[in-house]
Order: sequence, then structure tokens, then C-alpha cells
Amino acid sequence: MFGSYFWFVLFLGFCIVFTMVEVLLWWHGSKKISFDVKIERKNF
Repeated sequence: MFGSYFWFVLFLGFCIVFTMVEVLLWWHGSKKISFDVKIERKNF
């Protein structure tokens, strides 16, 4: 019982960490894209 609960918590924690990393990468990427667009508009 305790072993299965431990694996469930471990899996849940891994999912949360993976989701946080994905959101951080997506936010960083979208921020970089908007920053590049601002630079292009400035050059024109």
C-alpha cells in the first residue's frame, strides 16, 4: 500500500515538474519572439 502511494506521489511530482518546465520554456520562447518583433519594427 505504502509503496504504490509513494510511486503515485513520485509520478504526480514528475508531472508537475514537467508541466512547469514546459510552461517556462513556452513563456521564454514567446517572450523572445515578441522581443524579436519589437527589434524588427525598430529597424524599419
